[in-house]
Formats: sequence, structure tokens, C-alpha cells
Amino acid sequence: MVIRNVCLMGGLPWGLRFEPFPNGRIRVTQVLPNGRADQEGVRIGDIVETINGQHCTSYKMLNV
Repeated sequence: MVIRNVCLMGGLPWGLRFEPFPNGRIRVTQVLPNGRADQEGVRIGDIVETINGQHCTSYKMLNV
């Protein structure tokens, strides 16, 4: 497993999609080519740990 920190600044759009994952986590399901997420190295299957500096405890965090 590889652990990376990625900071997508400037608000939406980030060029990616998410889905709920076991234990309340969030998984990346789509990354748009040449979008900001792609340019920062986000890949399909990555697990989101924080959004806006807050630890992700559920899929509802995507409304941050």
C-alpha cells in the first residue's frame, strides 16, 4: 500500500467521483483525465482520509 497526501485547492470541480466504502470510508471511483485530481496523482481505488482537513468518518463528509 502507498500512502500519499494530496491537497486539491481552489474548490470544485476536482475531476473525480467517490463511492461509500466499508467502515464509513470513501473510495475514488473515477478520475477525469487531465483534471485537477489526475494532475495531483489521485487514482481510481484511492481511499479518501480527510476532506478540508477533517477526518472522513462517512460518505456524508462529501457535502463539506
